[in-house]
Amino acid sequence: ASYVFFAKALTFALVGVAFILVTRILGPAQYGIYTLAVAFAGIFGSIGYMGVGLALNKFIAQYKEAGRKEDINRTVSSALALIIVSGLVVVAVFLVISGQIAQYVFHTQNMGYVIEAVSFWVIGSM
Repeated sequence: ASYVFFAKALTFALVGVAFILVTRILGPAQYGIYTLAVAFAGIFGSIGYMGVGLALNKFIAQYKEAGRKEDINRTVSSALALIIVSGLVVVAVFLVISGQIAQYVFHTQNMGYVIEAVSFWVIGSM
């Protein structure tokens, strides 16, 4: 549990610093474009997450009650592998369709680089 807390706290701090830097660098109009791209990353991240955390809560509690520590370790390892693989797949799909998303949302494919840059945040949002 302490690893999860540390990882979430570190992610929160890094996102806070990134938020300050990005808003200062981009300005209002470009920040709006960035916000739309981050929203898409959040949506795709939710798809890639697939409720793994909920399953972990159930199975870890069940295995802990039964004293099956090796099953807890195996379940957490499997969940981590699933999240990493699904995250990479979602990022790959996001990168491939970034031009189409930019065309649909921003009405120009020239903004695809914003979506490509933000696509790696998908893994962090999972």
